[in-house]
Amino acid sequence: MAQRIGWLGQTETYNADAYQQLAQQYRAGGNEEAARKIHIASQRDLRRRGKLRWISGVWNWFLGWSVGYGYRLHRPFLFLLALGLIGWGLYFWGEHAGLIYASDKSGIVAPNCAKGYPCFNSFVYSYSNLIPVADFRESTFWLPNPRANSPWGALLMVYTWVTIAIGWLAGTAIIAGVTRFFRAR
Repeated sequence: MAQRIGWLGQTETYNADAYQQLAQQYRAGGNEEAARKIHIASQRDLRRRGKLRWISGVWNWFLGWSVGYGYRLHRPFLFLLALGLIGWGLYFWGEHAGLIYASDKSGIVAPNCAKGYPCFNSFVYSYSNLIPVADFRESTFWLPNPRANSPWGALLMVYTWVTIAIGWLAGTAIIAGVTRFFRAR
């Protein structure tokens, strides 16, 4: 299989049909993993020789790195799981260091719970930032304090912004990967 992919990569121009036919042959023979690898090689060759605009090439690279062009959808989930667990530890530490405060400026500082105000949960808060469409009502009520007496509050706030951006990128990659996966079928 690797030899055939090499041959296709050495042709004069990129030919998606040749990759598709080779993948169909492996799929017909019951070798789904080889067909998947051929589809991934096709997308890499498209980026390398397919005359994509630079922004399309960047997007192609990102889809390859993040979701394997729809053939490795587990990657972003594992990445988000790991990042969420790291955030859980950081927010738990921030909660006990007095770096998390109520976003309505009421003066409530985690881990204190006030009547009529939800208690802070570092695990839920971490994943609430990473999953863009889910509202677990943590991000609405709590924020890291960037003006705390130590620089850690500001760093925790930057970490929060970064995880929100990563969550949106991962969500976009997952949606793009799923749609590409079903379109390829």
